[in-house]
Amino acid sequence: MKKIREHYGKSQEAFAKMLGMEQSHYSRYERGAVRPGPDVVIQIATKLNVTTDYLLGLSDDPIGTSSEADLSDDELALLLHYRAAPDEVKRALAILAGSRAPVAAGNNEGDVPETD
Repeated sequence: MKKIREHYGKSQEAFAKMLGMEQSHYSRYERGAVRPGPDVVIQIATKLNVTTDYLLGLSDDPIGTSSEADLSDDELALLLHYRAAPDEVKRALAILAGSRAPVAAGNNEGDVPETD
């Protein structure tokens, strides 16, 4: 987040005000003392007109070419929760959704079990 703030040429106080939050709270995000929840990430990305992936450091492309721009706020929040979930939660969600695809994160210890 510091990189983005510096891109805007703003102090922490001015940047926090632009985002609608207290400087002390924003400072905790920037230092990594607190991780913003999905709703906050979406809010900040929307206000800055950047993708959530860029904000989270997962992409160098601030605009992005992914279909995330086509997602509703609720869908994007679910996606962010999914990405942050442990592999066992992702496997359980895949089973609930009837998917047979392997979990796409980290070092997975197996695929989603076949369900017939």
